[in-house]
Amino acid sequence: MEPRNGPIRQTITQQDAGATLGELLAQHLNEQDGQRVLAHGGAWIGRERVQDAARVLATGDELAISRPPDGAYAHVTINPAWVLFEDADLIALDKPPGTYVEATPWDLGGNIRVALTAYLAARDGVAPTLHLAHRLDRDTSGVLLLSKSPEVNPALQRAFAHGLAHKVYEGRCAGGPGADV
Repeated sequence: MEPRNGPIRQTITQQDAGATLGELLAQHLNEQDGQRVLAHGGAWIGRERVQDAARVLATGDELAISRPPDGAYAHVTINPAWVLFEDADLIALDKPPGTYVEATPWDLGGNIRVALTAYLAARDGVAPTLHLAHRLDRDTSGVLLLSKSPEVNPALQRAFAHGLAHKVYEGRCAGGPGADV
């Protein structure tokens, strides 16, 4: 059984060829949900993310409609206290749990990279192109390192690839095991 908000997949048949993406979305979703899917980048034709409702589909196109698993699109706002270190080339953030680091199949914008770009643009008047040095899972908290300068990316990537920089995970528990353990 498909999850409530799991992806919807459809191969376009000759019968549906010539229909627009908006028309096909209307077959699967109500108008408001279809607009949200398009606005957040959750519609795919093959491996291409498509946000144009007027896009005409052809026979054989593979349509995928992706929505958040929990039904809610994330909104991430950077708290200035999350910035642990920053210079001209790097920025280190204290990433909270429950936030995506970059785009998901259902959402281009509800992530740390987009929020940090907007935060820096508002603060500095310029939006840098941010590059992730590594990733952290959505539910993992910790230090996230990004570069603000493409010139430092090769050295940064080499440092992680060759073990010169690495992540250390620490688990914390509250309470103790039950009596039957």
